Amino acid sequence: MVNRNQHSSLVGMSLDYRVRMLLDASFDPATTVAMQGLGFLERVADVVDNGEHRLRILREGFDLACEFVIGVDTAAVDLDRAAVLLSWCEYLYRASHYFLESDAGRMLDACNGGEDLAQEIDPLVLEDLATLRSVGSVEVAMWRAQIADGDVYVMNPVLTGRELVGGADADWLIGSTLVECKAISSPTSSTIREALLQLLGYTLLDMHDDLHIRSVALWLPRHGAIGTWSLDELLGQSTSMALPDLRSGLEALF
Repeated sequence: MVNRNQHSSLVGMSLDYRVRMLLDASFDPATTVAMQGLGFLERVADVVDNGEHRLRILREGFDLACEFVIGVDTAAVDLDRAAVLLSWCEYLYRASHYFLESDAGRMLDACNGGEDLAQEIDPLVLEDLATLRSVGSVEVAMWRAQIADGDVYVMNPVLTGRELVGGADADWLIGSTLVECKAISSPTSSTIREALLQLLGYTLLDMHDDLHIRSVALWLPRHGAIGTWSLDELLGQSTSMALPDLRSGLEALF
């Protein structure tokens, strides 16, 4: 079983995957950070305790997730399972040591295949994920409508200056709005401020303005709330005038 913090983190990452499935009918797990996580474990499997076995189990879990995603009329709960399986693979990329040394690593040791891994998903995680999908259906429907109307949709947009900070991944871009999902239980003024600073940081890392970000949105699905701010509002001046100088200043720091 996972503790409360682990549960919240896993559900948040899994919701990210589920929304991407809902926004893009051609969503391909092979293009995600989950695939990069598997690649990492492939490179270090020979020096990780029980590494080859753990790699096989996670690879089979990833393959099962792909089957769920590309399947016709796949049940929502199985797509939720796919999202969790992909999240476990992504953790290898984000926090490999922690993941492999935690209960998750021991869970992999006890599994005989990908089906076993899918069955190990805590029912409370699936229940929480289904609830968040339901609560967030209004926002997802809004984004789907925008995409259908021709707005640009970019999953995990690549930020040209990401290497300046050792890598950075935004959630998704709809039109000219960069969206960040935070599945936190008790947001405070401090956490909201940190999230907005994170979004502004992502905007500055789009060094050549390839994404043409002009507003940012913070989505709090546990509270059925979303806030959107224009960059003019946050920066207190014209975005077209402020961004070039701010980006140059950021680059000069490194």
